[in-house]
Amino acid sequence: MEPAAINVTGWVGLIGTIITTTGTVAVAFITSKTRQSQKKIQEQSETTAEDNKKEIMSAIEEIKAGLATNSKVTVATARSMISQVYTAHKEEKTISEKTWRNVCELHEAYKSVRIDGHTPNSWCDQIVDEMKNWDKV
Repeated sequence: MEPAAINVTGWVGLIGTIITTTGTVAVAFITSKTRQSQKKIQEQSETTAEDNKKEIMSAIEEIKAGLATNSKVTVATARSMISQVYTAHKEEKTISEKTWRNVCELHEAYKSVRIDGHTPNSWCDQIVDEMKNWDKV
């Protein structure tokens, strides 16, 4: 072989190695950035979900506290919330486990109230009894 042919072959090999290494580094960089972006999106989603959960639980606790003071307005609010959940899900007859637990807690608090010596009417009992038979997802 001639020295020039060996030199060209060496340069081609070196350039090929550089291109391969550059490609590998680029793929690693892109993969890292993609993972970082996905992690950030997941963290934001989890934070939003946690904030929503805290807000809902705070509203339920506030209603339960109002129910404990036998507030007629709070009883009406609890009845309305149970009715809204029922109406939103009555067509498909499915409800999430978390929503179902919240309805049960709210209904329990609702039924513990005594206004003028009486418990609230049984209308909510009927719709909660119907929801008991729904699929929980």
